[in-house]
Amino acid sequence: MLLVTVTSAAASTLGLLASDSAASNPTSLAQEYAKQIPVLGPLMGAELLREHIRKDLMPRLMETQDDRTAYELGLNIFQKLSKHSPSLLELSNKVGKGEKLKKHEALDLKESNTDISRDMELLQEKIKEASSSNAVSHQTLKLVANSAEGYACAFKATEIAILSEGAETKKDCVMPFPGSFIMLDQKITVPAKLNLAMPPVEDATHLKPQEWMSKHMRRMLWCSDSFKKNGFDSDATCDAVSAALDMPTGDEIHDERESLAGIEKSQADGVAPPSAMVELGYLVQQEMPSASVMLQLDQEEQELKKEHEATELSASQRIMQQLEKNKLKALELKTQELQTTKKLALLQKKSTLRQMKERLAKDKSTLSKM
Repeated sequence: MLLVTVTSAAASTLGLLASDSAASNPTSLAQEYAKQIPVLGPLMGAELLREHIRKDLMPRLMETQDDRTAYELGLNIFQKLSKHSPSLLELSNKVGKGEKLKKHEALDLKESNTDISRDMELLQEKIKEASSSNAVSHQTLKLVANSAEGYACAFKATEIAILSEGAETKKDCVMPFPGSFIMLDQKITVPAKLNLAMPPVEDATHLKPQEWMSKHMRRMLWCSDSFKKNGFDSDATCDAVSAALDMPTGDEIHDERESLAGIEKSQADGVAPPSAMVELGYLVQQEMPSASVMLQLDQEEQELKKEHEATELSASQRIMQQLEKNKLKALELKTQELQTTKKLALLQKKSTLRQMKERLAKDKSTLSKM
């Protein structure tokens, strides 16, 4: 296997999908990402795009210390919710066996939910107080709060369904900041009440509210017009918006906190922002059947590098140019593979026919002796 690395030399020393000047302001940063994602997103893949959004874009959309404090509160809520996932399975097993919750278990569950509710109230108050914040920062925080409330409702609904053995259901969720928002040039309309769509008991995701609520909010809130516009085709902008507002993993929370701390320190010291958490690089994997082909690709990369140095191409043009070359080479290799496969298939057929003839001759010889 050969890993062909195409590292963008974009007009950014930060490794962002934007220039350093654009990254200095949440509004210009969001606008630049909105332009770049439809071009670069499909080339990056959903996982790498999510890394850029969560680790680099979201922390940099927080303009002031108050914004970052509010965002930290949102991360705290997501972290506490993630700890509920294992307990939901344990709770379901206990109820399924007909066991009742012990007093301290019921109190722990109640206190945990109360703690998350307090954090949600504090987050909402903090956002309402930050009226002087950058408009993009302010809208982003409201969207994060809406998502946090949605996930909290999903976990609560799952708990109610387990404890009542399906007799009670939580049908809707009151959103803290209803209204119309813009995220990466995509319109998001948040209703006053969001209907929940908890899967039935027999569904594999029934006890995984993080999973089913993510799909529900992507479909109902974050990308409600995606299918109408793109059908079954991929939608990089929808992937980016979903990554920004999705419930982060434990590793992502850790990385985002590091990024927030680095930005805060750089502002306090009056220096340039820290380097991006994710490098602007791409890995394209192709199977190389021989050293000569690998050498040929290496020579093509060197030629492409010289061309890049001689011309001032944009990051997206360089990436697309390299990928086109790799696609052509992949097509050539695929053709070779198909030809080889056909030859092998023909040899196998000949071998099978030969074996059948030998068995037939043996059977005839046996019959003649009887």
